[in-house]
Amino acid sequence: MKTPEDALSCPITLELFRDPVVAQDGHTYERKAIEEWIRKYGTSPLTNQQLSLEHLVSNYAIKKVIDHFETSSLGKNFQYILDKDVKKKKGRPLFQTTGKTIYHAEWLPTNNNRPEIVLLKIEGARANKEASFYVDLSRHPHIVRTFGLVRDDGDDNKSSIMMLQEYASEGSLYELLTERKNPLDEEILFEILLQIIDAMSYLALNNVVHGDLACRNVLVFRFDEKDPRNIVVKVTDFGLSRYSKIYSQTITAAQTALNIIPIRYCAPEILSQNVTVNNYTEKSDVYSMGVLMWEAYSRGAVPWTNIERDDDVIQKVRNGDMLLQPKNCSSKYWNIITKTWAKLPDQRPTFNQLKELFKEQPYQSTTSVTQPSSPSYYKRDNGSPAQQNSLPGIPSYYLPDKGPPAQQSSSPGAANNIDTDHGTESMHLLGTQINVNKQKCIVKGRVNCGTDELYALESDKPLSGYDGLCPKCRTNHVMFDDPSRGFYMSVKNAHEIVIKQKLDNERLKGRKDIPQLTNIVENLPPLDQPILGKNKGIEGDSNSTYIDATIFCMFAYNNVFDKLLHMEVKTEPLKILQKVLRETIVHVLRDKRNGFVQRDALFHLRLQLSEATHDPSFKEMEKDPSEFLRAFETLFQYAPLKTISPDQPP
Repeated sequence: MKTPEDALSCPITLELFRDPVVAQDGHTYERKAIEEWIRKYGTSPLTNQQLSLEHLVSNYAIKKVIDHFETSSLGKNFQYILDKDVKKKKGRPLFQTTGKTIYHAEWLPTNNNRPEIVLLKIEGARANKEASFYVDLSRHPHIVRTFGLVRDDGDDNKSSIMMLQEYASEGSLYELLTERKNPLDEEILFEILLQIIDAMSYLALNNVVHGDLACRNVLVFRFDEKDPRNIVVKVTDFGLSRYSKIYSQTITAAQTALNIIPIRYCAPEILSQNVTVNNYTEKSDVYSMGVLMWEAYSRGAVPWTNIERDDDVIQKVRNGDMLLQPKNCSSKYWNIITKTWAKLPDQRPTFNQLKELFKEQPYQSTTSVTQPSSPSYYKRDNGSPAQQNSLPGIPSYYLPDKGPPAQQSSSPGAANNIDTDHGTESMHLLGTQINVNKQKCIVKGRVNCGTDELYALESDKPLSGYDGLCPKCRTNHVMFDDPSRGFYMSVKNAHEIVIKQKLDNERLKGRKDIPQLTNIVENLPPLDQPILGKNKGIEGDSNSTYIDATIFCMFAYNNVFDKLLHMEVKTEPLKILQKVLRETIVHVLRDKRNGFVQRDALFHLRLQLSEATHDPSFKEMEKDPSEFLRAFETLFQYAPLKTISPDQPP
């Protein structure tokens, strides 16, 4: 990974900073991005030296520059004037096609402390929304950032719109694919496709239909064939289609991007003779996503390239015909791709479901499949930037280069032959049991297939669509008791799963169960005065400083929040959460004979909070008071829990 030329962007996400911090390596990162990176790898993404969370320091200088830029943009209502606020650079356009031109641009009066930009000019179109809508819609790690709209006072016709956007130095995904001699490895494609799907999930959440999803409309901001963690792609040109809700065609426009139909990428309902605005949906975009995936596997080939006439393509698509499976596409992923081409929209998955389909697949290629780099620092808050789990699924490139010592499971017959040297030929986990996607699997063998080191695993239950053959060479390296339960996983992935299980076991080691904690069942002791004194308070659990301090302030100084402890709740996770808070924390804290809350009580509170919110980070990560309070306010719908606005100064 390289330091971005733009000093205002995080080296990990390539997004403008919001909360910049300096790490021990001397480089500045977005706080949530580097915190998650350190938790996963423990080293610098730029220098590979050891890093720790405790040594992250806010970079107030960069924060001040970012705040000035954002405040300045907001002050202009995200509307700029050509040749006053920004200007086109000299030279030819970066890209030009029917109805659309992209120019390299620069800020005025100076480019200093400003991101690199382009001007996207769309002929025959006008914006249906305020400039702030387009800016806010682009605040996603895999959507091209829009900084605002640009007005050209020299254009008397007002027959076009110009958008100010971030510059993608690597060009489009189509260019990347077509300039290569060989197809991209499936693990690289996996990372790229998941980033695109994540962006499309976000657009669908905001009721925006792309309408022209193809590799040419995916821009590459960073590409690294050796380390896919470094890849960043972003979706662009969404909404530039017929019946767009965010753009409209001008009366004088003859041909514009809004009335061009990308026939070879369209769903059958879009190609019908009676197409209406209701046909343009998330499901029509899902169909196009399938074609994009085929295009990516096919090195940017034109869909239906052997058919010359578009009318013949239309007929095939409306008949339900499908593109042929590329040779480099494994059967498991091909089965997913073909689901996007169901003739009826209701039979296609949503983008969220498409993401889950990828996550559910155990290793069936040169890597394992999971939630991609959807680390929580994106918080794809459709909820999402999704928490990473050590399940099949986590691509091997997210794992440490050296497989850590693997812990032998207690499964019957487990061999005591675990080798800590990742590079040896011995069967590190042979005969042991590991849990994969909550299924018990026995490691049947370790094999080398080409340059890949794989474990052969057999699940305790049949897996739909699996045949026990190596996904790379289609041979049976290992004889499974039942081929339908057999699959392969990278050695790195298996080690990461074992390590995660070991860490979880260590976290639980020595912990007291909830019934063993000191608890008081009588009525809540009154709070007649603040709780002060020696050996009074809450013992902090690891990474819990903010949570224990917040709870202490809530219940040790006032009784405003006491209703929270007794209010009626419906779900079992909330009832347990409430019980842990009431009986093992607040009651003990206010008990004059005791007054000291054990760390295990806070640990169980965090476990239940993760269960109730479906967010595992509450049990693993340090949380700001605002995050903790916001979670409680959402769960209990309790008015006194006022949260801190993210942009409120300290």
